[in-house]
Amino acid sequence: NVQLLASSLSSYAARNGRWPAHTAELLTTGLGASNFTSAFSSTVEADIPIGDTNLDRLQYAPLGRQREAVQAAATALPPGTIAHRVGDYVFTYHGMSPTNPDPGLWIVVLSPDPDSVAALPNAPVPVGFADGTARPLYGSFTSNLVAQNSLRATHGLPPLPDPATITHTSPATAP
Repeated sequence: NVQLLASSLSSYAARNGRWPAHTAELLTTGLGASNFTSAFSSTVEADIPIGDTNLDRLQYAPLGRQREAVQAAATALPPGTIAHRVGDYVFTYHGMSPTNPDPGLWIVVLSPDPDSVAALPNAPVPVGFADGTARPLYGSFTSNLVAQNSLRATHGLPPLPDPATITHTSPATAP
């Protein structure tokens, strides 16, 4: 799913000249709601809030209603948002150039929803990159996050917190 989400995001940015205002916008392009949940958690689409509805209802809503809910979700993101959660994934593309981002920047990280029962094994953490690729990160996630934040700093982007601390109701904002 990380690979599909990363390629969908980078394709969206290339087509539209901007990142989605909220990642749920990918539903309006045909991406299914199940792509926002991981086998490593008990998260279900009905538990993922999007605007005034949830991801399960939203995927079956008419396109106009989908756009309305996505706009509400995007508007609800606080100013200075640098990362937000949809299901078991944290999206970190806020503030990046949509046309020529550094390919080493993360745009999505698998991080089981802290509101669900998660059993992420002690294994590599899959991340998606700005060039639409994805790969697992080996070694200490904290060390990988420090390296990512160093790269982000070279592009004038604020540091990311631990993705596990980002919830649907508390997106990460710039300090």
